[in-house]
Amino acid sequence: MREHGLTRREYEILRRVAMGETNSQIAQALGLTRNTVKTYLQRTLEKLGAHNRIEALPAQ
Repeated sequence: MREHGLTRREYEILRRVAMGETNSQIAQALGLTRNTVKTYLQRTLEKLGAHNRIEALPAQ
């Protein structure tokens, strides 16, 4: 998390993406709007140099 400069919220959203949750599900769980989740996710992808959600997830 720190090495890429992710905030706690960005990390939490990425963790939920890894669990297979949709933006709508994440928004509802965290009390955010879908657009806010989308914005957090876009910033996270930029910080990680990923082009999509799949690339952002660590290799298993």
